[in-house]
Amino acid sequence: MAMTSATAPGTLAGTLAQENAEILAGLVVTQLFARGTPVMYGGIPHIMDPRTSICSFGSPEQGLMAVAMVQMARFYGLPLEGEATGSMVGRYDTQNGLAQHLSRGERLRRIFRPRVLVYTAVLGLIVLAFFYSLATRQAFKVDVVRDRAALARGMVLRPLGDVLYWMPPYCVDDTQLELLAQVTRAAIDEATA
Repeated sequence: MAMTSATAPGTLAGTLAQENAEILAGLVVTQLFARGTPVMYGGIPHIMDPRTSICSFGSPEQGLMAVAMVQMARFYGLPLEGEATGSMVGRYDTQNGLAQHLSRGERLRRIFRPRVLVYTAVLGLIVLAFFYSLATRQAFKVDVVRDRAALARGMVLRPLGDVLYWMPPYCVDDTQLELLAQVTRAAIDEATA
């Protein structure tokens, strides 16, 4: 697989010449080891994207070189193994549709297939339920009373699931720790009374 400007010369003709030489060399070596072995003329020349130094699959140059490979395989009278204008696109978008030569209706049928519609509907329901819950929620009264009762006594209680944690000063002695416990008990008693 010769790649223009990377593993082959910088022109399409040079890349094709190198690809042809590599294929013919492989055929000769195959025939030297096992005379009469059926062979195929196969190669997939590509071009390197000079900005990224990445092999550019599905490029127009690849299509041109694929046509040239077909002509060379016909010249040698060999069956062809090759690739035309393959696209590495894994999603349904404009590039994929054009690469597969799909009509507008075929593209729409692929985009709006039942599974996609079901997923879209489920996601829409989840979003609606989320916004409905935000719009209609009310504060839990026990939490509000408990937090206000503790705050009035100089301590912040923060709920974390089923656990309350204190936000006292970082340096706490035994008497202050007992005071925190009393304030917490009083706040919970006041909230649940």
